[in-house]
Amino acid sequence: MKIILICGKKQTGKTFLSTALAKQIQKNDMIVKTFAIADVLKNSIPNYDENLKHLFRPQLVKMGAEIRKKDPNQLIRKIADQIKQEQPDYVIINDVRLQNEINYFKNEFPNSIFVLKIINDMDNLNINDHDITEVDLDQYEPDLLIKKSQIFVVRNYQYVENPEFINTLRLIQNHF
Repeated sequence: MKIILICGKKQTGKTFLSTALAKQIQKNDMIVKTFAIADVLKNSIPNYDENLKHLFRPQLVKMGAEIRKKDPNQLIRKIADQIKQEQPDYVIINDVRLQNEINYFKNEFPNSIFVLKIINDMDNLNINDHDITEVDLDQYEPDLLIKKSQIFVVRNYQYVENPEFINTLRLIQNHF
């Protein structure tokens, strides 16, 4: 089993990349399971609406911080338990935000972890979010670093898939 941890700041394309990567891996008749740590939180909010996720983000950040304060591994332990139970060929966790999350998965699944970090080279967002979930991995050295521009291009003021994105997927696959 290979476990791919995708990390990066908000709005860098982590979910988009994980979906595309899963589809690419499945072409080789491999079983791929994708997880998001935030889904553990989202599932606990009865009226959560993915279309309004920007409105729910402060609540999710606060809930996550409260849970991690009591037990820093509670959310990721649930995912690790599911992985152990299901045993897919590949696992993609698309929203790793903290060093302890990487360490936990490396301890639970030695020699199975591949860390992929996306950096935002396209937007001048001036992300002033100093929450630990946005800055904890700033200095972290991943197994592979890719740029948002390797995933997206801007056309008519909208992000669309970069025509060279398939090469980025191949580059990622060549690393594990």
